[in-house]
Amino acid sequence: MRNHFKVLFSDKNRRLTLLLLALAIIAITIGLIIGISDNPPGIIILYAGIILLIISLVYIWRKIRPFLILLVVSIVGIPVFAVLHNIFYGIAELTSEVKVLPEMLSFFDAMSFLIALIICPSAIIVGMGGALILFVKRKKSEANISF
Repeated sequence: MRNHFKVLFSDKNRRLTLLLLALAIIAITIGLIIGISDNPPGIIILYAGIILLIISLVYIWRKIRPFLILLVVSIVGIPVFAVLHNIFYGIAELTSEVKVLPEMLSFFDAMSFLIALIICPSAIIVGMGGALILFVKRKKSEANISF
């Protein structure tokens, strides 16, 4: 993991990494300012920002396998975090008499919900896109070699 971040912030990649991070932060901020409650433009801008954030962390990958792993983990993550959302909500309702526990569980409930509905679908898009781009590049290079 440490080597991954060393490569992301090496002299060669630092500008692009920081640019992608800045664009992600700007898009997420604009999406939240516009509002995401029943507001398609705000939701689309928020998703674009999350996608840019994920891309800023994975654009240095040069093999298809990590993108496919990201894709599978994200697909599995949606139902897992949706179930966790419901579990945390149910436990918070059952323990409403305890002082701190319901607030903590409500936080985990909200985070699970956001991961299931915003982060996992964005990671699916990045995983599919990255795998597709690298697959096409590989096929193109194989076609150029065969001539």
